[in-house]
Amino acid sequence: MANNSTDSLPTVDENFALNQQLADQLAQILAYWHQQRQRHQRASLVLMGSKAWQTTLLEASKAQFADWPSELLWLDSKANRQHLRHQLGQTRSAQQAGLVVDMAEGLDIEAITLAEGLLPGGGICCWLLPEETAGLPAPSEHPLAKLLSFPWHAQDMTPHYALWARERILNADQHLVLLETDSMNHQDADSHINRNITHTRPPSTQPPSAELTALSAEQSQLLQLLYQHFRDQVTQQPASPTLLVAARGRGKSTLIGHLLNRLLADVDTPYQIALCSARPEQHQQAWLCLNPKHQDTVTRWAPDALLAQQPTLDWLIIDEAAHLPWPQLQKLIRHYPHCLLSSTSAGYEGSGQAWQQHLRPWLDQHFSDWREFTLTQALRWHAEDPLEALVRELSGQVDHQLSEQGGETAGLTPLPLHHLSWQCVTPQDLSASQRAQVFALLTESHYQTRPRDWQLLCSAPNYQLALIWHNSQLVGALWAIMEGPLPDWGPERRLQGHLVTQKLRQHHQTPALYSGRYARCTRIAIAKPYRQQCLGKQLVSYWQSHPHNIDIDSFTVSFGASPALWRFWSACGFHTLHLGVQADAASGRCNLIMMTPPQAQSLRQAYDQIQNWFQAQWLALSDEFQPLSHDLISVTEQQAWQVIWQQHPDWQVRPWQRTPPHQRQQALREYVLGYRPYEAVSGALIDWFEQQSEEKWHWPEAELLRWKQQGQSWAQCRQAWSASSGQAHIGRKGLEALLKARLQAILDFY
Repeated sequence: MANNSTDSLPTVDENFALNQQLADQLAQILAYWHQQRQRHQRASLVLMGSKAWQTTLLEASKAQFADWPSELLWLDSKANRQHLRHQLGQTRSAQQAGLVVDMAEGLDIEAITLAEGLLPGGGICCWLLPEETAGLPAPSEHPLAKLLSFPWHAQDMTPHYALWARERILNADQHLVLLETDSMNHQDADSHINRNITHTRPPSTQPPSAELTALSAEQSQLLQLLYQHFRDQVTQQPASPTLLVAARGRGKSTLIGHLLNRLLADVDTPYQIALCSARPEQHQQAWLCLNPKHQDTVTRWAPDALLAQQPTLDWLIIDEAAHLPWPQLQKLIRHYPHCLLSSTSAGYEGSGQAWQQHLRPWLDQHFSDWREFTLTQALRWHAEDPLEALVRELSGQVDHQLSEQGGETAGLTPLPLHHLSWQCVTPQDLSASQRAQVFALLTESHYQTRPRDWQLLCSAPNYQLALIWHNSQLVGALWAIMEGPLPDWGPERRLQGHLVTQKLRQHHQTPALYSGRYARCTRIAIAKPYRQQCLGKQLVSYWQSHPHNIDIDSFTVSFGASPALWRFWSACGFHTLHLGVQADAASGRCNLIMMTPPQAQSLRQAYDQIQNWFQAQWLALSDEFQPLSHDLISVTEQQAWQVIWQQHPDWQVRPWQRTPPHQRQQALREYVLGYRPYEAVSGALIDWFEQQSEEKWHWPEAELLRWKQQGQSWAQCRQAWSASSGQAHIGRKGLEALLKARLQAILDFY
């Protein structure tokens, strides 16, 4: 990663010698930094001016201040988020910790959010702002450029987010703001700087290392509650999970370590306890808090290894549980119901809002006695830390309390339509406060809304919003991406974005779809007080009929398959065209694609072909992969799906004989060439195998095809093939290569 420390700063310009004005600014930096260290808060230093002047101040601070951070981690558009935990670990002291955010290089808000959460009290974050807005990042350097759909490029991003973030950084409370013009014009900067610094709180006596060495009063109280709860739970049947939830920097991992010490010291025969997390460093703090003798007792596991080996445990501790895929987390809880799940409550990491939205209802359904405990006091830094408040705002995590603003009776009486106002706009048409309301509602309602979505909502060029307002209060929001047309560069070329058309092209080889213009709904939400009044359907209808979308050929949507969502979109005129067979890591559900029938004749022919093929392929998908019937879907939901399959035309099985032979042969040829995946042709392949003469039983691959005909998984086929052929190391690709070779030989013959 470029620019990792102050060692890589440019050389100080000789024209910026330490004159009296710069010396005064260094004195202000030192006084402010020491003040924040006394409070056990992070210092937030804003330097607005030229890069040479900013470099001079940072280099001079490093040279003049003996306890200045030994390295400053630069968070620019090239920052590697995967390395941040290693470069700024939780156990690093405040004397070592510092961040630099250079707005001229672009803001990666997710990298900033992660790094800020690891920066301890007493550390420093330096915000480098260009003096003029023209100095904001060049389009080619925008950190979100790779997330834009084709053909949009970085230069198409609007500056709305960068300008808004710049204004918020300059006007944040308790930040030290220094301007280059103050030093160059020989002005006394004290009045400008001190208006953003408050001196009302007395200095804290809490040492910076308190999180690592001692428990707070809140932690101690919660330790006693958890300890008693765990002791009661050991013999309780049926067992039930326990949740420990808090914002970052509240000492969850430290509390876990002390809890384990208490439990293990209190019995003659130690409990069998395992620590588990998505990555080892995520439970490292809990491990370091263990007594050395207890480190020999507590085992550390990766979640996949734990599920594979399934050792006997009295307790399973999962730290940062939101980072585990939702299906994997469910399996761990089912197998180890005596478990403690600890995670942040922000909902922007790992599986996102799945932790907030899916876990609790699921626990209510399966474990009536589960308990939840919460830590609220900040320990890694002191309460009311200015940097925490600023980064929460920059990442869109402002609480708008949308679910309560409608009043207690808002959901009981239908809102008169003439009291509502409707909009179909780009996000840039809204004010910053209106965009914040939209993002708050979508975050509350969707499990995978991230800080970078807030950046994209402010600045991406191809987004559209359909909104319902009641006076100034947001009632409902639909977020859409405008897509197409696309160039047809062949079946092997994958372009950025355009999920629906490219997925359908991959499975059905229908390049005609690329000529269309589409509007894809990515999120839709109605505020809680206004639900159950058909406003969602009315919002979709308004969106589809709005004059802005008169040139749209078809409206599309993709979501984690559930009966309720399918019924909603079906009632809005959408039809099923694709069902994935792999469960999404966050939702635990397979991806379902629906689409409205296009009007253009060329597009309608492709649409009809895809729908007919899906109905013919559906029986094979449901038999072999069971994408809507796996063990993580409730019995009630499976029963609801059964009713849908039996009654709705979208899911009626279409005999393969009704699909023209040339289409089936072409699909199998495209599978052989690697243009279609197995899941798109498995039904046609089995039908083809059934039509072959009895000579097929002499093929070496005949048993493999028979196993697939019986609905066996690839893992089962791999085991059976290894046992019968002695080829122990052949995997799915090898087995598919055998099928493709046989297919090619037969198809070439004809």
